[in-house]
Amino acid sequence: MKLGISAGWLRCFLLQRIRLFALFSILTILVIASPIKNAGGAINLWINTPLISFYSPLNVDQTHADEKVVLNQTSYQNDPAPLIKLKFRLDKIQIGFIQNFAVRNHQIFLLGSYGLAILDLDQNQTPIKRFRNTPVGIDNRSQIWYLTDNSTSIFRWDGQTTTEYRKEQGWILPAKFSNPPIPQQRTSFFNEGQKIWLATSSDVRFYNGENWRIFTANEIGIQLPYKVGVESIFTINSNPSNGYIWTAACYWQDSRQVGGSVPFYFDGKTWRRSDFPEENPCITSIIFSSDGSGFFTTPTSIWVYDGQAWSEIFSPQIQNLPQNTTYRISQVWMDHSESPWFLAKLINLNGLVTQYILFHYTGTTLKMVSSLEGFAQPQIFFTSSGSVICFRINQLFLLTPTGWVLLGDNKFDLVAQDNHSNVWLISDIKNRPVLWELIE
Repeated sequence: MKLGISAGWLRCFLLQRIRLFALFSILTILVIASPIKNAGGAINLWINTPLISFYSPLNVDQTHADEKVVLNQTSYQNDPAPLIKLKFRLDKIQIGFIQNFAVRNHQIFLLGSYGLAILDLDQNQTPIKRFRNTPVGIDNRSQIWYLTDNSTSIFRWDGQTTTEYRKEQGWILPAKFSNPPIPQQRTSFFNEGQKIWLATSSDVRFYNGENWRIFTANEIGIQLPYKVGVESIFTINSNPSNGYIWTAACYWQDSRQVGGSVPFYFDGKTWRRSDFPEENPCITSIIFSSDGSGFFTTPTSIWVYDGQAWSEIFSPQIQNLPQNTTYRISQVWMDHSESPWFLAKLINLNGLVTQYILFHYTGTTLKMVSSLEGFAQPQIFFTSSGSVICFRINQLFLLTPTGWVLLGDNKFDLVAQDNHSNVWLISDIKNRPVLWELIE
């Protein structure tokens, strides 16, 4: 049987199919290009756009919103949950493996295995200085100070110009650091306007904006041990209520403390010895609040100085430790309400760290806030919004009323806090390093 199909009917049939296919294609494109809204209400645009040059920061809200890590929890103060936001890919900045970094005024100071770089997120530029060096700090003008191997000079670099300070400018002695300072982690380098104070392993140095002045240990009044195998570490800080500079030394041999000096203070003309209650203490940190209250720590004690008298702070948790367990005061911080926090580590009979305890000093009481099991030391940060952040074992945690909560699943290698209390992180330093910022 023969089927008769007219040419007109066939033409009509094909035209209809073409129209349906075109309509289906348009709808498919609209669906693929449309933003995908997640369960939390945030809109993510899943488009594979190419990365722009490393000289220009990424606009993550438009091109990489899927790489935000959001925590559906409240902070310690019940504020909205922070998120971790991708800011910049660092793999094209050629300074070797990134070993450390600091952040100031939206400038990222990167220390690599064979150079320094300053990533300016506002100016979209990254000057690089390639050679081995030891950074000692970043001043208020966002200029990095560093030493070379012989440390007979100190250098200042602003990303364009390098200035060297030698004997003619007051740098008359080489500088030595038993533990080379990291700009954002130690109180060995700090600014007062254009002035700089720097504590080394054997002296205190002052920069007046033009030249350096070295105060030797003998000039200050500190007697260094000068024994084989014994190292000295100076710490320094300023009392903002009167501008006095305080310093003290701690002496170590291997991992044991072997004494130190009482704190001394500089009134602008003369170094004076304080009436610290203990002889030969190993002072490990000095911090002050704006009203002049000072907090001084040794490995086993915490002291408060109100400008006239000294008093020791005790903790029931530390005083009633299990048998064969000792402790060390590991770190101290001042939060934005000028309330001090202390971190103590517990050590068993074999010399291994088993636990870290975080304390908060409120007026007259040292209160235990949280504990962390294991030997990995945490880094604690206090943000301007009141959040307490912990970086430990490549992960970031937020302190909540129920304990520490993990901020996302990302793994990070380095962390830093800028001069506005924002927390920054770098991930994957061995392959494709990426810069992140914690947003609150």
